[in-house]
Amino acid sequence: MEFTLTPDIKDYAYGGHPRQKLDVYFAKSDKKTPVIVYNPVGGFYQDTKDDILWKMGAIIMTAVENGITVVIFNSRFSSDEIFPAPMLDEARVIQITRYNSDAWHIDKNLLLATGTSAGGGASLW
Repeated sequence: MEFTLTPDIKDYAYGGHPRQKLDVYFAKSDKKTPVIVYNPVGGFYQDTKDDILWKMGAIIMTAVENGITVVIFNSRFSSDEIFPAPMLDEARVIQITRYNSDAWHIDKNLLLATGTSAGGGASLW
């Protein structure tokens, strides 16, 4: 299977702030796929979905090749909006992902939220 790091959906706006954008990498499947929602933010003030691809590329590729769709997103930085804005962005992306489960051909009940640093903490929240 050939795979490039070009998302199937690029910069989907999930809110009104310029940073509130997500990308989706679809797994090819006849049935709805599980989904990983990945938050790359570090310390609530650094890293973006585009910056992290050099680390995440192999993980995204492996997930997609094994039938798992990946959503990766930017959240607002703590310098843009006061806490808990970045945490609320995590919740909103999960809501948007689940809402689009039919259109995006994903199983909204098989969702894993994870991330890097602060993004991982927001995912646990």
